[in-house]
Amino acid sequence: MTDRVPKRVRPNVDAQSQVGGERDLRVMEDLAWAGVLSTAQVERLHFPSRRRTQRRLRALLDHGLVRAHLQGELLQRDNLYTLSQLGLDRLVEEGAFPDGAPVLARVPAVPKQRHVLAVRDVFVAFRAQEQAGRFSLTDFRFEGELAREPAFKDHGIIPDALAVVSTGGSEVSVLVEVDAGTETTTTLKAKFAKWREAFGSRHGVFGAATTWLAVVALREGRRRTLGRLVEEAGLLPRTETLLVDALPARLASWPHDPAARPGVTERPAFLPKSTGSPGAGESGGAAFRPVRRVLRL
Repeated sequence: MTDRVPKRVRPNVDAQSQVGGERDLRVMEDLAWAGVLSTAQVERLHFPSRRRTQRRLRALLDHGLVRAHLQGELLQRDNLYTLSQLGLDRLVEEGAFPDGAPVLARVPAVPKQRHVLAVRDVFVAFRAQEQAGRFSLTDFRFEGELAREPAFKDHGIIPDALAVVSTGGSEVSVLVEVDAGTETTTTLKAKFAKWREAFGSRHGVFGAATTWLAVVALREGRRRTLGRLVEEAGLLPRTETLLVDALPARLASWPHDPAARPGVTERPAFLPKSTGSPGAGESGGAAFRPVRRVLRL
């Protein structure tokens, strides 16, 4: 049975490598946060080269701290990595989760992997800009957690992610929709109509003037289509459509807003000051206030 598992995803129990350094712990922290990351995504966050990334991930795999997975049966693609129970236990020992450890993620099914990795590209873009000192990433949550929030359930829309960014003494909530090009125009129109109704309701997170929607596409032609549908749905100016590859540069320009009116160089605040009570809106409901689950080690 073991022989059927490719060597690249199989731990070598006789390995002599050493693990447990600061960078190893940070890689494991991001895996705990994101659930799953590819080799390239780990490289963008933590290493200067592909080779060093592969060596450290190999060491973590050999020591049972992470698990490696193929993307389907395609050996030419990056490995996918998830945290193991042993890795999670190690982070707990380091004091990473004072409020309780997260649930270990499973590798996504093959048909969902492209979309899941695209959402993680968004996560990596935010984390990388935080590392560069552009802002503080107060929180980043994925669809699984957001599905339980009444503010989203009530409107029948679950974003792929939510980033909460703190900069200049204020916070911005960025709701993220990642489009993999699999939905028809009719489906997209219906989805954007729900987004318009949600923003109009001023319920929960939608009630904060500092919440905006980022619609992320994987191809330029698709981005143009999404931009047209967003405009037709009346979602401007609280929505921006952009390519996933353009997201790092867009975040690097924070808080400058290239779509601002002529003569306006600053992005309007999208969330109240952190001392306020964001998102209560006119409904009087409780504010949706995410809390970052993973602490820096």
